[in-house]
Amino acid sequence: MLLAFIPACLTGESILPVNITNGKLVPGSTSPDKKYCLLEVFHSDTTQNSVIFATLDRAKNLGYAPLSTEWSTDIPYKRRAIILWAPDSSCIALHDSLNKHSAASIYRHSGDGFVSLTLPDLLDEACRYWKVDRAGLASSGQRPLRWDANDALAVEVTGKHRSGRPLSTVIHLKISNEGVVTIAKK
Repeated sequence: MLLAFIPACLTGESILPVNITNGKLVPGSTSPDKKYCLLEVFHSDTTQNSVIFATLDRAKNLGYAPLSTEWSTDIPYKRRAIILWAPDSSCIALHDSLNKHSAASIYRHSGDGFVSLTLPDLLDEACRYWKVDRAGLASSGQRPLRWDANDALAVEVTGKHRSGRPLSTVIHLKISNEGVVTIAKK
């Protein structure tokens, strides 16, 4: 267990202040309160790169964001990524469509960084709604649509059945003060 933790520590430490200063702002990633943003950064003097949460003044690394960099994919964010900030900048919803079964993620500002919140299984919920077996899906995606409030997010879950039939539904999420994400009851 300790051996698995060591590379993560070294990777995090390899993002130096100069890497943050020279980082490339991810388009559309500045928070509504103009305090935070997402940056593409290199690690030390290498070509390894990551997307991080940072303060807009580039003074602080606030953690890793689950987006692939343009440098590593050559696919612009505009065609594949959704970045939605809560109106009060306390949370951010992210989606990168690179994966065949792409999923939404929510991060919440907490102390000195952003922490990942655990989401319910949105695809499982959508499959129950569609009355299809999850194994019958050729692909799926979970796209954040909008924040209905600082603690309420609408997510579109889509799927393509192996028969070619497209499927879609919207699931509303609620985030408690403790950071627990649940599916809002209709």
